[in-house]
Amino acid sequence: MITPLILLILGIIFLRTMLWHVQSWQLREYRIDRMREYLRLKKARHELMRLWFFRGVLPRPTFTLRSTIVIIGTIIVSSIIFLILQQFLHPVWSLIITERLLWLTVFLSVMASKIYKYIYEQYLYKQAKKLRMRAKNMTVIAITGSYGKSSTKQILHCLLVAYYGEKKVLTPPKNTNTEVGLAQFIRHNQAFMHRTDKRVLLLEMGAYTAGDIAIMCDYAQPDIGLLTAVSNQHLGLFGTRENLKKAKFELAEGTKKTFYYNPERADIAELLERKNIPATVKKVPFTANILEVQPDSTRFTIDNTKFLFPWPGAHFTENVEYAVAIMLDLGMPLLDMVKPLKHCTSPEHGIKTKILSNGVKVLYDLYSANEQGALAAIRHLGNTTGRKIAVMMPLRELGPEIDVVHQRIFEALKDSDAELFWPAVDHKHMAKDILNKKFLGDDYTDVLNTINTLEEGDMIYFGRRLQPDFVDKVLGL
Repeated sequence: MITPLILLILGIIFLRTMLWHVQSWQLREYRIDRMREYLRLKKARHELMRLWFFRGVLPRPTFTLRSTIVIIGTIIVSSIIFLILQQFLHPVWSLIITERLLWLTVFLSVMASKIYKYIYEQYLYKQAKKLRMRAKNMTVIAITGSYGKSSTKQILHCLLVAYYGEKKVLTPPKNTNTEVGLAQFIRHNQAFMHRTDKRVLLLEMGAYTAGDIAIMCDYAQPDIGLLTAVSNQHLGLFGTRENLKKAKFELAEGTKKTFYYNPERADIAELLERKNIPATVKKVPFTANILEVQPDSTRFTIDNTKFLFPWPGAHFTENVEYAVAIMLDLGMPLLDMVKPLKHCTSPEHGIKTKILSNGVKVLYDLYSANEQGALAAIRHLGNTTGRKIAVMMPLRELGPEIDVVHQRIFEALKDSDAELFWPAVDHKHMAKDILNKKFLGDDYTDVLNTINTLEEGDMIYFGRRLQPDFVDKVLGL
């Protein structure tokens, strides 16, 4: 007989494990390639092994129709497994084995849910395309790239609002940039699509596999396209750099009127030489002259016009130049861009700064997950005259380049004379070897103790995927 107490304990463990697996798949958008890249990390494999003992009470996946389908499917399949097992084993062992097989039953339910996903997406894309094709007098601007998409979109949005007016510019919130996300956004804004006045729809397009951007271009029909850069972000999903370049280049092939790129990006220029695209190609060389770099802003000139841009990091001038090039072609005078750029707020998930009560400045980027963003933040960290400390976690989905990327990051920290806390198992030994005494450990408690010893003029950098309760405690968010 199973006592009620044992049954209750096993039931809680079953629920906890199931929700953890569902949440894990949901965070990776139910994609096998993203899950595979996640499991490359030692941390991820350790979590699977100690699943009964991880911190927290219950994982909390977002309850959507698809997650509900996955949960119901998992319960049904698990019930069948339990009923079969108890024909041969004691019910307690049957429950334990069923719980330990949840990784498999959740996986099978995720695969089965693809049927619903396919039907829903095809319907959604058709609805979005109908709305776009009926939209009159509307300019669609689309931005893609391995990095710099969100920043450039935010800067361009500031200039578009200043030029056209707030009610004539529409852009998705935060980092909505997937095929489903953008199609849903278009469908939810039918009133804007049905208007006939001159207006702009500004979109950011992300991609995990070849064909993603082509789908978005098919229903969004962008008039203007911008490819910011191609790098190794999500290389583990694409397999090769060539596949990654071709996927990003789908925007050039789907743009109707004008396509912008930086001619200094040799990989993009090389693709343009190989392929014919329908749009007029415009080069955006970087000509900004940096005058002064401050912890919270950068002063620079473009064509002898002085700008003050209030974001931390001189590298954002690259994003500004992309936006300026597009706005000049849309008819906005360069001088009219000075004021809106001076007051342009950074994206909600962008890089930010905060001064603690002891005068220590915190530079935090809790969204960016690419090598270029990390290196830019490290360079900015290196500009401070006081003590420099970075608290970072490993980057993911870099495929065969994962080791060399982290080596470059650790070497950049060394060149910046920065110290490092690395609360992760992956690449820990590499960090120790490169930074030596500048490697401060992997304990969050030690980070808090160190912050209390810092003084005004010192700076600490927080990267992505740090424990939320730790970040909230330091920043008071």
